[in-house]
Amino acid sequence: MAEIRKSLEEVVDLCGIDAAKELVAVWGGVKIYIPRSGSNAFMDEVTTKTCNLLCEHFTGEYLDVPKSVTGDPGETRRLAKVLVQDGMSISEVARKLDVTERHIYRLLQNANIKKKKKVDDIQLDLEDYLLQKKN
Repeated sequence: MAEIRKSLEEVVDLCGIDAAKELVAVWGGVKIYIPRSGSNAFMDEVTTKTCNLLCEHFTGEYLDVPKSVTGDPGETRRLAKVLVQDGMSISEVARKLDVTERHIYRLLQNANIKKKKKVDDIQLDLEDYLLQKKN
């Protein structure tokens, strides 16, 4: 079985896997506020049972809801690094991998990434120009 994401472990432990799955299905990729009772728009989107469990255990807290319950962050990190090195922007990578931009930044914060240069056929390469002037 796939590993439960760290950000959902506490939700799964206190509220159960069904509540975690519902939370991800409805609010995946969003930071949500858990009120004292089901009195905000967020809580109108989930079942009463899930609402009650979340309010009981996480009242007054913000939860960063991942886009999936399980996953392999190592694989996501590897793919993100390759895509950024190939010249994709962080937002493009996030959309392609179906995760948040924040998650991509966090995955790549210590990665030594060398982006491929984008070549513009119209623009002169400064190094080539200086070498030609020197000769």
